[in-house]
Amino acid sequence: MSSLESVTITVNLGGSGNFTNIQPAIDSCVSGDTILVYPGTYYENIDFSGKNISIASLELSTGNPAYRDSTIIDGNNNGSCVKAVSYENNARIYGFTITHGSGWSFEQNGAMITIGGGFLIKSNTNFQILNCIIKENRVSSSGGGIYIFQSTMRMSNTQIYNNYAAGSGGGIIFTMDSNCLFDSAQRCSIYENYAGHMNDIGASEVGGVINIILDTFTVNPPTAYYSNYVYLFSAGAGYFTYDILNAYRTEVNHDLYVSPSGNDYNDGLSPSNPLKTITKALHAIASDSLGQKTIHLARGTYSSADGQIYPLSLKANVHLVGDSLSYPIILNQHYEQTIVGGYAPETTVKNMIIEHGTNQPIVLWFMNHCNNSRISNITINPVHAITYAGLFLYQGDYSLENIRLNGLISNCLSGFRYFGASGSARNITIDNCHTIGNEDLPLSDLVSASLDSTLILENIVIINSSVFSPESSIIKITTNQLQNPQVRLTNLLVANNTTTANSPVYISMNSIYTSAISNCTFANNVGGASILKLSGRLNISNCLLSNGG
Repeated sequence: MSSLESVTITVNLGGSGNFTNIQPAIDSCVSGDTILVYPGTYYENIDFSGKNISIASLELSTGNPAYRDSTIIDGNNNGSCVKAVSYENNARIYGFTITHGSGWSFEQNGAMITIGGGFLIKSNTNFQILNCIIKENRVSSSGGGIYIFQSTMRMSNTQIYNNYAAGSGGGIIFTMDSNCLFDSAQRCSIYENYAGHMNDIGASEVGGVINIILDTFTVNPPTAYYSNYVYLFSAGAGYFTYDILNAYRTEVNHDLYVSPSGNDYNDGLSPSNPLKTITKALHAIASDSLGQKTIHLARGTYSSADGQIYPLSLKANVHLVGDSLSYPIILNQHYEQTIVGGYAPETTVKNMIIEHGTNQPIVLWFMNHCNNSRISNITINPVHAITYAGLFLYQGDYSLENIRLNGLISNCLSGFRYFGASGSARNITIDNCHTIGNEDLPLSDLVSASLDSTLILENIVIINSSVFSPESSIIKITTNQLQNPQVRLTNLLVANNTTTANSPVYISMNSIYTSAISNCTFANNVGGASILKLSGRLNISNCLLSNGG
């Protein structure tokens, strides 16, 4: 239908329009039509359904911006508020508040993942978001406010704030060759969103330049903690440019203090005037490579039932340290992830007990590209996580020391994993931990490493644990074939563990250097045809192998 034949369809909750809900109006219209929505709260999850239409509040016809506050699409935590996923071209939405979206869901590694809380935009050309407020949407993975995939879009005079993504891109995330034209005259604002990493804006596998033009951003100039452009699976040449007029806040270049009895209206600069929420402190503190700062956690329980926000999004050059005499308890009873570090070098996490009550998180602890990071004096108490219950350490250099994992269960990881990473793990106890995923789920060893540099395992106890997948081992160490890494195993006790078919300990070192296994005991492990399956240049000394027979 041509624009000369387009019609305007009205939606009014009171019954005086053509429809009382937005989706039936969409279903009735054709490309080129306009849907004019009267004020009210519409508890809907709308889909443009491949139609190149305009959906607008009365702000479009009157010019009154108050209509964007009073005309609300409330997703009712029942999916994305707005979907445009069917090759729309120049479709637009104008003058709404978009809130309480929970994203489109799909299954991954046994977990239900959600993306695109406010908007899910896929396979679109020039999708337009104009004069809108996008707030208080949340997802378990990426794109709390907006998730855009293989699409181009335009945004003007829109605010994106107080959205949440447990993974990345709390405000907006661009994926797979997507881009956005930000209006330089009627500027948007993006601020105070929350995520595991890339709190406000993220880009992954995009491949081009995205010019971020805003009135207000959380901080100015932006840092990678709030806005980052990354490549996880390929080497790309894209990047962000920034033209930002204002900062929502100024970070504090000072140690901060947090207590369960504190108050987020305090300045947090002393133990006598502490903040209450750890996430507030992480967002407030400055990342200073020349003068690293510490967030001091007082003793007590930091519960999500008492206002704590998880995951804790680790920040570069910031140390998160609990009271050394009485370790604080990190109690995540509600959120899908607990601790995340993304592109955050020189971080420390120290002196904590991690608990979850009856919560089954998807991912407990994940860090990527966090060079020279140190994790010590940590106890993780029994939890049944869906995908990862242990520590997943991806591409970086990590030091683990004095870690106790007790009663962890998950599909893919219930110990710790160095993936494309290096470092050391010393004084670790893994007791009664079980990886229960089958062969259809990837990377389901209890302790594993895919190395591109040196890994030292020293004083490790792994007992009474198991893996279910026939391809999995209690310990599996392999190499990145482009590198020549080494591994040194010293003083390990691996006993009373069970595998389904594979050897309990599998080490394959494709390296010109010699690795070493010394002073280790492997006893009473049940699994494959051999206790150990080894290949490569290995020096084995003073080890005890016993399977009771």
